[in-house]
Amino acid sequence: MSNENFPRRSQLTLLTPAETAIHVAMIEVEKAGADPRLTDAIVLLQQAREKVADYLDERLLNTL
Repeated sequence: MSNENFPRRSQLTLLTPAETAIHVAMIEVEKAGADPRLTDAIVLLQQAREKVADYLDERLLNTL
């Protein structure tokens, strides 16, 4: 299966600096340990990454 079948936001090599920063933050929170509050933080970071990706994907579609 080629990368063309995967959304841009799912390919680490295509993430923008903002998306990469959120991804790195998620990795660092995961390293902190196991706690429901950390799980909540991961969920919130994932939501933030999705919002950023939604915005960027919409901008990309509008420039085509």
